[in-house]
Amino acid sequence: MRDERKDNNREDEKLCLALQNLQNLPNLIHGPVSRSYHICLLKRNTAYNMLLALKQRIAPTDRAREVEHITQHQKLKEPAQNHNIDEWIKKWETTYANCKEMDLPDVAGTRPIHDFLDAVRNMAPEFTSFWRVQIQVLEHNNQQIPDIYEILESFRDNIRLSNAEKTRVIRGAFPATFQGQKAEGAMQNEQKDKPSRPCLC
Repeated sequence: MRDERKDNNREDEKLCLALQNLQNLPNLIHGPVSRSYHICLLKRNTAYNMLLALKQRIAPTDRAREVEHITQHQKLKEPAQNHNIDEWIKKWETTYANCKEMDLPDVAGTRPIHDFLDAVRNMAPEFTSFWRVQIQVLEHNNQQIPDIYEILESFRDNIRLSNAEKTRVIRGAFPATFQGQKAEGAMQNEQKDKPSRPCLC
């Protein structure tokens, strides 16, 4: 009997604690919310009503999100010359995913691929030409065309390979240049060390 009473007391304590937490939940919601949104919480006595009011006030509408994603997509179509390439590619991935989720026509079919190829045309003309021809061949043969993620990953690898080759060339050229400067300096020192011949005139 004593063990049963202890168990019951523990259950009662847990229930009381849960009820207290539920009663304090509106205060927990109200606390971190910016003062500019406090008016939304007036006359909302339950946590559910408070969260619903905040969602209606803060969350963007579908139309607003649509315009936001389209605007971001249009910005990404600009040439990538003055961008951090890796961050720029990540924005392409996230923006495409957002637009695809909303089923926007801007990312239907192969449109995002051609938009991306247009954006990198000046920076990577060979890459752009290759994929344009490749896509035409695949379309002509009714074969599956890679999605935008595959094109982005291919471009990312292409940039990494190009940078690695440039670094190798620079490192290979630097010792030769350095040694050339050193040799020239040594020649100058040797000329200084040689005794001058007396004038025969």
